[in-house]
Amino acid sequence: MSWIYDAHIHLSDPEYKSDIDMILNYMDLLKIKACCVSMDIETSNETMNLHKKSKNVLPFIGIHPEMAQKESEPVYDLIEKNNKIITGIGEIGLDRTYINSEEEWNIQKEVFSKQLSFAEKFNKPISIHSRKTLSDIFEILPSYKIPGILLHWFDGNKAQLRTAMDNQYFVSYGPLLLYANDKQVLLTKTDPSQLLVETDGPVRFSRCFEYKTTEIMFVSSVIRREKQHAPFTHIISLVGKEPKQDGGDFSGFDLKGVSLNGAAFLDMQVNNRSTERSGYPPGNRARWPGSESIDNYRERIAAPHNAYRTDPLGYNDWCTIVCFTDEEWNTLVRLMGSPDWAKDDKFSNLDGRIKNQEQLDAGIENWTKTLEKYDVMQKCQESGVRCMPVQSNEDRAENDPQLKERGMYQEVEHPVLGTWRLQNAPFKLNESPAVNYRHGPLIGQDNVQVIEDILGMTHEELVSGYDDGTFWPQELDKFPYQEEFLS
Repeated sequence: MSWIYDAHIHLSDPEYKSDIDMILNYMDLLKIKACCVSMDIETSNETMNLHKKSKNVLPFIGIHPEMAQKESEPVYDLIEKNNKIITGIGEIGLDRTYINSEEEWNIQKEVFSKQLSFAEKFNKPISIHSRKTLSDIFEILPSYKIPGILLHWFDGNKAQLRTAMDNQYFVSYGPLLLYANDKQVLLTKTDPSQLLVETDGPVRFSRCFEYKTTEIMFVSSVIRREKQHAPFTHIISLVGKEPKQDGGDFSGFDLKGVSLNGAAFLDMQVNNRSTERSGYPPGNRARWPGSESIDNYRERIAAPHNAYRTDPLGYNDWCTIVCFTDEEWNTLVRLMGSPDWAKDDKFSNLDGRIKNQEQLDAGIENWTKTLEKYDVMQKCQESGVRCMPVQSNEDRAENDPQLKERGMYQEVEHPVLGTWRLQNAPFKLNESPAVNYRHGPLIGQDNVQVIEDILGMTHEELVSGYDDGTFWPQELDKFPYQEEFLS
């Protein structure tokens, strides 16, 4: 599994303090690295402490524009002393909402410029806060030679996005991308080589996040949305290269292909469902090897109960085997050719197999590795042993005979993606079959039906609403099909 990068998160925020050990553990398990940005001297020091606890925390030290009126020298000193350790400078930038006078505006610009000088001096990338100040920032940045510039949480218009792309700046989008149409439009116009993803945690969001504190695991959902929304030739996926530790630029986060678990992460965070119990291992292992108890949170139900490697030992070459009874286990032993190790008395009953799972799993895998996963499945199922292959997307869509027979996947024409295979409903209804017959609606595609047919407005009112920005942001270009129904 490749590394995923959150390009901008405030792990040093007090909101995370009580859960930080769990978060760092999840980051390691899920192979997530985080650009941990800072706001002031307190959070900068905490960021450095987190980096000491986990190398998955990439420390960004800086003064947020909101904090520009506070004493700046301690942060400057921290940057100077740790310039060989820190990954970058941030969160820095400009924001007029935090000032009350021209004098405060000048101080904010001075603090911003000082930190840009540090980035240039120490060859460090920067993470920029640019709310409603992109024009000002675009005027300042050319005066500095900085290896990597990220406009975090980009909220500019399309013209400003083009400026960013032309200047080789990076932009990032966060969880808001899941339901913000304007962000999705910007995504389609973003060069994939200059795109990063972030959570900006612990900021809270409405709608699908129900004002829950943003967790770093949300980044997978953002990636998933990018993949779903972008045109086929413009699909963004993440393969992390290890970031350059000697400064360098954001090319360390060149993004190309990722295994997505966004739905599970959202369920885990929003609904507070846990994927594991404290003190127990992930996956199908009933207990930690060497632990005193043979009972586990699923109770003493099955052994073996695990996934095993199969020939040719590729990424998706696994099968699962579960034996609930001694009879099933004895059948599996015969299928394996009755090896001497399996006939040992310690494996003769459930308690013994649970106590000796490590040796049990190793022996079974020595057998499964000699067969392809579908061969293992066939041999086991024909003999009454529960076994299933671990399927890739290709296995499900192309090779699974049952899913083919049930017509689980159907090709649908999409105006952007071309021919696209969609999953039908898993259930079958005799009188009202559930079948995917059309692609998902494009942005605003059904506005005529909704506004005129359902709401009863006139066509003239529809056109007027588009002209004055009621139904479509005036700064955004309209899609060709919108231009067509407005003509």
